[in-house]
Amino acid sequence: MAKRLEQMPDTMRSVSQYPWEEWLDGGAWQLTEGEDFKTTIRNFQATLSKTASRRGLRIQSRTFKEDDKNQLAIQAFRDVND
Repeated sequence: MAKRLEQMPDTMRSVSQYPWEEWLDGGAWQLTEGEDFKTTIRNFQATLSKTASRRGLRIQSRTFKEDDKNQLAIQAFRDVND
C-alpha cells in the first residue's frame, strides 16, 4: 500500500537481490552458479558488466568448475583511461 512521505528522500535506491557494494569493492570474489546467482553465468556476466559500468567500473572474470559446480571469479576495477 502506498504511503505519504514527509519529504522526498535524498536518494531513491533500488533494492537489488545481489550485494553489489561487496562484490564490486575491488577484491576478487568467487561466485557459484545456482547459489550466489540464479541465472546462467553468461547472463549474470552481462548483468554484472552493466552494473559495474553504471558505477564507473570494469569487470575481469573467469569461469571454472569446482566440485562439479560452475564458478565465476570476478574482480572490479577502475579503467585507467577514465
